Amino acid sequence: MKTMTLALYLISFPLFLSAQAEAARPLPFQINSGYDESWPAISPEGHALFFSRLGHPHNMGETDENDIWAAYLNPNRQWAKAVNLGAPANSQEGEVVAGISATGRRLYLYQPSSGRLSFTERNGRAWSPRQPLLTENAGFNGTQAFFHFHLDGRIMLVAMDGPESIGEHDLYVSFADEAGQWGPLRHLGPRINSEAEELGVFLAADGKTLYFSSGRLGGEGGQDLYCSRRLDDSWTNWSTPENLGKGINTPDDDVFFSMPAVGNLVYLVRQTPDGQTDLFEAPLPEAFQPGPVTLLTGQVKDAVSGKALAVPIRPYGPGNQQNEEWPDRQGVFQLVFPSGQPINLMAEMPGYFSIIQPTGPEAQPDEPLDYDNPVLLASINNDLEYQRRNTEIQQLQLHVRALDEELLSLKQEREAYRKALARRPDSLHSWDQFSDPEIDALRHRFEQYQRTNRDTFPSPIPDSYSDQLSSEQELESLKARYRRYQEYQAGQQEKEQAQKEASTMLWEKAQGFEDFQEDVEEGLAESLTPSVRQELSDKMLDEVKQEVALSLSQRERRQLELKEEAMRQEIRKSFSMASSDSDSWAKKGDQPEAEWERKLRSDLRVVMEPEVRAVLEDELREDIRTALRANLTYWAKKETQAELQAELDQKLQLQIETERRRTLPSPANVDAVAPLPPPTPSGYREVQQNLLLVPAKIGQVIPLNNVNFEPNKSTLQPEAYPELNRVVAFLQQNPGLEVEVAAHTGGQLSHSSALGLSMQRAKAIANFLIGNGVDEQRIVHKGYGKAFPITDNDTPEGQRMNQRIELRIIGQQSTTNNQ
Repeated sequence: MKTMTLALYLISFPLFLSAQAEAARPLPFQINSGYDESWPAISPEGHALFFSRLGHPHNMGETDENDIWAAYLNPNRQWAKAVNLGAPANSQEGEVVAGISATGRRLYLYQPSSGRLSFTERNGRAWSPRQPLLTENAGFNGTQAFFHFHLDGRIMLVAMDGPESIGEHDLYVSFADEAGQWGPLRHLGPRINSEAEELGVFLAADGKTLYFSSGRLGGEGGQDLYCSRRLDDSWTNWSTPENLGKGINTPDDDVFFSMPAVGNLVYLVRQTPDGQTDLFEAPLPEAFQPGPVTLLTGQVKDAVSGKALAVPIRPYGPGNQQNEEWPDRQGVFQLVFPSGQPINLMAEMPGYFSIIQPTGPEAQPDEPLDYDNPVLLASINNDLEYQRRNTEIQQLQLHVRALDEELLSLKQEREAYRKALARRPDSLHSWDQFSDPEIDALRHRFEQYQRTNRDTFPSPIPDSYSDQLSSEQELESLKARYRRYQEYQAGQQEKEQAQKEASTMLWEKAQGFEDFQEDVEEGLAESLTPSVRQELSDKMLDEVKQEVALSLSQRERRQLELKEEAMRQEIRKSFSMASSDSDSWAKKGDQPEAEWERKLRSDLRVVMEPEVRAVLEDELREDIRTALRANLTYWAKKETQAELQAELDQKLQLQIETERRRTLPSPANVDAVAPLPPPTPSGYREVQQNLLLVPAKIGQVIPLNNVNFEPNKSTLQPEAYPELNRVVAFLQQNPGLEVEVAAHTGGQLSHSSALGLSMQRAKAIANFLIGNGVDEQRIVHKGYGKAFPITDNDTPEGQRMNQRIELRIIGQQSTTNNQ
C-alpha cells in the first residue's frame, strides 16, 4: 500500500484517487464543480447530501481548508444546486461531516486541524451553534484520527493509532451514555484490524454491517473498501472482511464512503481526468448490502384538531433501545429501526394520551384471533333471517353510539347552563332606577329618619362604680381601690373615644336613598330569581317543546309525548337544583340595622316587587329558553337511546336463542386456537405514519392497540400490561376523568360467545385499573360483542381490527350531576 501521514490524507487525499469504476457514475453539475469535492455524507432517507468542498471562493476558511456544502433532492428526484451551509456549521478552521442522525437534522462535525468534535442541528432553515461532544473519557488524539458517528447517535467509530493497534491505524468503537459522555475506546479485534492501515469507516443503518478501508493484501491496490458483519454484541466477533470488488474499488486509494438507510446505493470519491475530485454514486452488490431496516417518518398531531405538536417521542416496548427524540417545530420526525423489530412510538404531554400504533404487519406478531365452533358458524351464516338481524343489530348499534355521543355533548351543555342559571345576575341591564309617588313618600320618610336620628346617637351608660372594703389593712385597701379606679377611668376614656370615632364614621358613610334603594333591589332580585326561573320554565315549556320537536327525529318526538309527565318533573328538578346553588344575598354594609330601617326596607320591597319581577323575567327569558331547549333535547335523545338499546338487546337475545338451538358439541381445544404465524420480514421499508395524541376530553375514544388477550379467553397477554400501566398513569394525572372500558370481538364468534367473552375482557381490564389504584367510581366496563365492527370481517386483518379494546372518556367527576 501507499504509506502517508494522516495529515497528507486530509489535505492531499484527492490527488491519489484515479480511475473511475465502470459501475460508478458522477453526480450532476449541481454537486460537482471545478473545485475538489470529498467526504460525502448522505441522509438516511437519501434526500440530502452533505460533502466537503475545498478551495471555493465562498468558503469561510483559507483556500486549503474544507467547508461543508449541501445539496437537496427535489420531488422530481433531481438534485438542486449545492449551497454552503455557512456559519455556525462552517468556520475559518475547516470542517467535514463525520455523521448524520436518523432524523437527518443533526450533523456531527470534525475539524481535522484541531481534532475537535461537535454537532449542530437544523432548526427550520438555520443551523444551531455548534455544541462540543463530551469525549474526555474516550482517550484519543483527534488530530490523528478519522471518525464516523452512527445515525442512532450512540456509537462512534474511530480510526486511530492506539495502544492496542496492530497496524499504524486500527478501528475502535466508543459508546455514549444517557448524559452524552463518550466512554473508553474498544478495539474491534484482529479480524477487522490488520498490520496495514484501516482508515475510512462507516456503520450501516442496521448497526451490524461495517464498511471500512484497509491497505491489506489482496485488494485492488492502495486502500480498498471492505465489508464485515458483526456477529454478536462483543464488537470483536466479526465475519471475515470481504473486498467490495472492482465495481467499488479502484487501483488507487478508496477511503470515503456513505450510503442511505436503504443500503443499495453508495456515494464515493473519484478523481476525474482533469485532476479534480468529484462525488460519484454506485449500486452496491446485493451480497454486500446491509440488513434491512424500516425508515419511519411522520408527524406528531392532536388527534382531534390535527394541530402539530412539537413534543419528544420515543420508541415504546421491549427491544427498543433508542433515545428520546425531538421532532421539528412542525412535529415532523424520522426514525430508523431494524426490520422485524416491533415499532411502537409514544409521546408524553400533559392532558393527552398517546396512541400506540404498530407500523404494519411486520412490526409485531399478529394478534391471535378468537374462533367459535366452525359447524355452528357455518350453520348460522347460512340462515337468512339470522343474517338480516345481524344487519339490523349493527345499524342499531351505530344509532345507539351516535346518540351516546350527542348525549355526552348535551350533558356538558346542560351542566354549563345549570351553572349559569345558578348564578345571581351581576346587574339588571334593562334597569333604570324608577320612581313613583309611593317610592317618593318612602324617600321622604328615609330622609326624615336620618335628620331625626343624626344628633341623638346613643352613647353607653357607664355602670355605677362601687367597691367594698375587704382588707384588714386600710392602707393596702386604699391603694388597691385607687388602682382599680384608675383602670376604670382609662377604660372609660377608651370607650368614649371609640364611640366618638364610630359616630363620626357612621354619619360620614351614611348612605343616601339611592344607595338604600339599590341595596333593596339587589336583595329583592336575589330572592325572586329562583321563583321567576321556575315560573318562566313552566310557562315556556310547551312553546319550547314545539320548537325543539322540529329538529328531532320522529322516534325522538314520540318519546317527548310518551314521557311528558316524567319529562316535566325531571326539568323542574333540574331548575330547582340550579336555584339551590345560588348564593345567599347579604345586605351591603356591616352596621346594625335600626327598626325604622327594617320597616322602611320591608315597605320598599312591597312597592318594588312587581317591577323587579318584570325586569327579571325579561333578563332571564332567553337563558331559560336555551336551558329548556338543551334539557328537552337531552331528554328526548336519552329516552330514545334507552328504547333503541332495549330493541338491540332483544334482537341480540333472538340471535343467541337461534345459536343455542343450533349448537353442536364443540371441540375440546376450541379455546386454544393456534395464533397465525408472524409474517416474514420483507426487507427495507419506508413507512409514513403519524403519531396521534388524544386530548383528555369528554367523548374522545382511545384505542388500546397493545392490549391483547389469549384467543377465546379473558387472559391478558404480556404486552398488554405496559399499555394498561400507561392508562393507570393517565387516569392518575387526570383525576377527574370517568371512562368506559369497551371490549369488542371479531366476527368469527356467535353472538352468545362474543357477548360473554367481551364482557369478561372488559371486566378484566376494569379490575386491573381498579386494582392499581383507580377509583372504581370512575370506571364503567361494557362488552359489545361483535355488534359494533369498524370494518368487514372477511379477512383476518379486518377481524383483528374489529377485535379491539377502547377507552372512552364519558365524564368529569367535578362536573357530574344526577341526571
